[in-house]
Amino acid sequence: MTVALKQHRSHRAARQGVSLVELLIVMSAATVILTISAALVHRIMLAHSKARAFVDVERTSLRLANAFRSDVHQSISATATDKPLAGTAFLQLELPAGQRLEYRREDGTISRVLFDGERTVSREAFSLTPGIELAITKDSPSLIALSISSPPAATAPEDRVSPSINYAVPVTLHVEAAVNRDQRFSGVRATP
Repeated sequence: MTVALKQHRSHRAARQGVSLVELLIVMSAATVILTISAALVHRIMLAHSKARAFVDVERTSLRLANAFRSDVHQSISATATDKPLAGTAFLQLELPAGQRLEYRREDGTISRVLFDGERTVSREAFSLTPGIELAITKDSPSLIALSISSPPAATAPEDRVSPSINYAVPVTLHVEAAVNRDQRFSGVRATP
């Protein structure tokens, strides 16, 4: 029996490699794990892109609201256009010291242009989604309201071959501000 035991040990010691079946099982398991992790990474990247688009629109809307409110508060007079056309100024604000501010609308962008006489001093663009609906109303001689909204997002393409890089984030913004507010309250002293 010792000869059979020695042959069994030598046969087991001689077989140190892996069989083809074992190699195929390990490769199949690795393929499944890689496929699942690639799908998860794709979903994470898609969620990150959507969240980033939402944050960008929120930040742009907040910047626009703050700039609009500040500009109207320090302006002396305002002229608003009822039906703003693309590329034209829908709001003109006269500032102290002879400066003039214009708010213009392009396709998905609202531009804020500051003039000193006829010279352009600064230009700032607020990029929103294309196809925004804009309304400017002058409710009283001193109250101006800016409303921006976007139509509902269009459905995804049927072919699903061409992915959309920019996501349509709905925009709803309503800002009200009073003309000449800063000058009216600058002379008022606070009582203790």
